[in-house]
Amino acid sequence: MSRFSHQSRAFSPEAALFSYRGLAVAAVLCLSVAPLAAQTASSAPSASNASAASGAALNTAGDAGGAFNVIGPEDILSITVQRHPEFSLPTVIVTDNGSITVPVAGTVRAAGKTTAQLDAELTKKFKVRLLRPDVIVSIVRSATRPVYVVGEVKSPGVLAFRNGWRITQALAASGGLTVATDLAAVAISRGKRVVADVPLLPILRNPSGPQNLVLRIGDTLRFYERVVNVTVSGAVNQPGAYRMPRGSGVMEAVGLAGGPNELASLTRVTLRRSDGTTVPINLFNALRLGQEPPIITLRAGDVLNIPAYKERVSLLGAVRTPGFYGLEDGRSTRIVDVIARAGGVAEGAALTRATLRRGDGKTESLDLYRLLVLGENQNNLTLGANDVLTIPELRGITVLGSVARPGTHKIEEGLSPRAFDALARAGGLTVKPESARISVSRNLPNGKNVVLSIDPVGLLELSSPEQNTLVQDGDIISVSEVKRASVTISGLVKTPGIYSVKEGDGLTSLLAQAGSQTEDAALSQVIVTSRAGESKTVNVIPIVRGGAPDIELRDGDKVFIPRNNNRILVAGAVNRPNSYPLPEDRAVTIIDALGFAGGATASGGSKEIVLWRETPQGFQPIRFRTDKPVEGQFAFSQQVRKGDVIIVPEGKTSNRTLGLVNSFLPALSFFLR
Repeated sequence: MSRFSHQSRAFSPEAALFSYRGLAVAAVLCLSVAPLAAQTASSAPSASNASAASGAALNTAGDAGGAFNVIGPEDILSITVQRHPEFSLPTVIVTDNGSITVPVAGTVRAAGKTTAQLDAELTKKFKVRLLRPDVIVSIVRSATRPVYVVGEVKSPGVLAFRNGWRITQALAASGGLTVATDLAAVAISRGKRVVADVPLLPILRNPSGPQNLVLRIGDTLRFYERVVNVTVSGAVNQPGAYRMPRGSGVMEAVGLAGGPNELASLTRVTLRRSDGTTVPINLFNALRLGQEPPIITLRAGDVLNIPAYKERVSLLGAVRTPGFYGLEDGRSTRIVDVIARAGGVAEGAALTRATLRRGDGKTESLDLYRLLVLGENQNNLTLGANDVLTIPELRGITVLGSVARPGTHKIEEGLSPRAFDALARAGGLTVKPESARISVSRNLPNGKNVVLSIDPVGLLELSSPEQNTLVQDGDIISVSEVKRASVTISGLVKTPGIYSVKEGDGLTSLLAQAGSQTEDAALSQVIVTSRAGESKTVNVIPIVRGGAPDIELRDGDKVFIPRNNNRILVAGAVNRPNSYPLPEDRAVTIIDALGFAGGATASGGSKEIVLWRETPQGFQPIRFRTDKPVEGQFAFSQQVRKGDVIIVPEGKTSNRTLGLVNSFLPALSFFLR
């Protein structure tokens, strides 16, 4: 057969019939699309760059070599090799993965290629071994290839795929749209991926454009109406629910609602999404100043709210005209503006202790002395809705207790007095500093009260400058004489005895005077007995670490530090064989236990460590290797328990040695008590 016959096979009766059917489908499509295009001829087409690029790529792949001869999986092909008929194959089935196996050529990818493309590829492969081969590939039978159409079409369902089909052919085969063309869109799913989601109008206006994607077998086309239902509420002339074309913005919604009324607060417009999130919007510049509007695309279920303007601030305290003052929409109102509208501050105003409580409940302290007297503008804050600005009256600093002149002492605004200055104005202390207790009570702007403790010795002897804390208007300084308490401490401390402490001091102070606990002490079981004979057990460990409040001591209290009975025995080839207490605040491993005993001696040459542990059957040995892990763990990482006996053998461990140790375990357990 000549090459001419190969090229002329496209004009076979079967191919011609297929072409006539294709022309018929195209004619039906044109008849169904033309009225739609005529209705919307005045609109400008639009499409995303991503869809255009995708359509162009698919178009190129589908048209190469003739779109009506594209090979797919499960197609049956025939391959004829001119001048070498022994290599021809009357039937070849394309596998599910799209490949075929041909003698000489081997395994070749066929799916997605036209017959002409596969001709050329096979001819090139045969030329490696054959002389002037001429390969002709024909499709004997095409497999069934579905395309799924759902949504707003007259006849949704499964269509028989045709090579070269585009979106418009599938739409025509489904009977056309059931919704308005200018609101219609199509989404194409290919497997688990959406390859396109575009408006339909530009495709119908330009069917030959790149947006009219070439379809593939198994594609799902969903035609739907591109509208969103939104609600416009608040200070507008026609609030209500509206259907809007997808892609519409906030300004279009305001226009449909008749525009804002005269009470509208355009700076505080909100858009609440269907997922619960809220987007703040400022339409003041767009609707009042004629500037560019914000670009915010509406979604289905959005609620656009334009509130009525009813916002104001409160000015209270030492001002000439306290009361409520309204805010202006779209314009900033600052502290000095409101104070000016109130006639200024009154005499005796405590400018350094002003407070601003925001509408959301948060409170901040302000130093208006620096703003109104010194002219520093950083405190001239912008006020918001429901803010409350309070300027209190001067109250002075009150000093009570063991001082020469107790009472309230005025301070000059703008100054920053310290505790030493306040005590000096009160005539100083009437008790010795080492017997005194000084505290500063202060009310915070949020209503809470805090108490600061000051070390009298460090303050009055100026040995600790940090004790000379700043005081402010309204503070109350209390000076009292501290009583001494006699407390007894016994048990496992380095220096047991009777100690004199400040009444109210805690266990940590008493432990420090007694030289702290010994290594064998059980701090989790400290017993405190009062003068009346009432006892309680206290876990001192979190107190020492600072994680729990201390236990205050009173005169006549007795504190007993018991022995830690949670112990282990470390014996054998170690430097300090003995019984050791287990720490109360952490787990202990074999390596920790060896550390208690000073480590292994030079004679401990065994590669094993034997752990004797009491079980219901008596003491049982557990052997651990030190040179390799057993069940994923090394010997040194094994945790020990109360009552365990750890033996580091001298050299190699023998069964006889273990037997001897076992016979002496009852005696060894004495050391663990």
